[in-house]
Amino acid sequence: MSEIKSLNFKKEPKEKSYLVESIEFDFDEIGDGDPQFQLSQEEKEFIETNTLGVWYAYDDDHLLDKISDRSGYVIKSIEYGKNRPHKLTAFL
Repeated sequence: MSEIKSLNFKKEPKEKSYLVESIEFDFDEIGDGDPQFQLSQEEKEFIETNTLGVWYAYDDDHLLDKISDRSGYVIKSIEYGKNRPHKLTAFL
């Protein structure tokens, strides 16, 4: 008779989806105030707009860290919630 051994798989945490609806980064620290190294308003809006949408993270802290790491900027304010039907994710 053969014996079946049980494999002990660890359950890894699963990332949840979050919908980032609005975000503002702290761009004040760029270039130590030197106008030559400051971002234009258009560049700032581009960075913030491209951060909107669905993100996957383990928890709220991981979400904030992930966005800051990927964008390269500190988050000043953010509005997000669980992923749900929304104008940012809806298809016509």
